[in-house]
Amino acid sequence: MSDDASLPKATVLRVVKELLPDGFRCTQDAKDLIVDCCVEFITLITSEAGELADKAKTNTLTPQHLIEALKELGFEQYIAAVTASASQAKEAKSNKLATKKQRKQTPSDMTEDEMAAEQAALFAAAAAACESET
Repeated sequence: MSDDASLPKATVLRVVKELLPDGFRCTQDAKDLIVDCCVEFITLITSEAGELADKAKTNTLTPQHLIEALKELGFEQYIAAVTASASQAKEAKSNKLATKKQRKQTPSDMTEDEMAAEQAALFAAAAAACESET
């Protein structure tokens, strides 16, 4: 395992804590081992997916490469969860882009002069607030 490969330790440990029964605790050595195992698992799957992408003569990993890697490595039991998670992520990204696009296209009820005046007033209020703090 590469020394520079890591995961957000707090995130991994929060997931572990949520999965442990009430009253259970982990030693620091156990926590470190769990994080190392997670990194190793991700490295294994990514490496296999990379080989599959290479065989397909592409430089981009896709969800399908990862699913095939799970099959190749004998982790079929995770495929349904991975597929569902990928669908949720894709939908969330699509919704976020649609919202952003909608915001850009929504015309303001204000004229340019009104917007400029409001901006000037906001700047003046911010400047006054900064001056009063000093």
